[in-house]
Amino acid sequence: MALKGLLFDAKVAIAAIKFWGREEAIYIINRGEDAINLADRWFLTDNAASQRKNEGKEPSGAFDFQIFFKSGYTLPPGGKLTIYTGSEISKAMNGKIKTSSESEIEVYWWRPISTSVWNDEGDTARLYKPDGKQCFEYKYPPFHKS
Repeated sequence: MALKGLLFDAKVAIAAIKFWGREEAIYIINRGEDAINLADRWFLTDNAASQRKNEGKEPSGAFDFQIFFKSGYTLPPGGKLTIYTGSEISKAMNGKIKTSSESEIEVYWWRPISTSVWNDEGDTARLYKPDGKQCFEYKYPPFHKS
């Protein structure tokens, strides 16, 4: 099984996920022609949070952009958002935002429910627009250590 991205709305896409090791990262890019307001209620889920959402439950453990980004944070066309997760991220780092340029934004996400977000056994990341509709899905296979 190869890495796989399923498009629903190709303007915003998950480009890659680094899911092994102590520091994980997910890379989201704006492929559209307009800036994306990150303070809107975009959200990102792993497979477990998506299952809770589909069951009509609150998708606890989801990355809610509105919590992390305040008004004025936009991802310009061609811009890249990197969300760091994993056991290297401390509670003190949670929500810290770095901008290395206008088009590159990094944010740190600490979750108290587990040390990692992305499973080594394979997982599915889903990105939802502010209206709650899924716009992108990214699947990856299990990680096999040599």
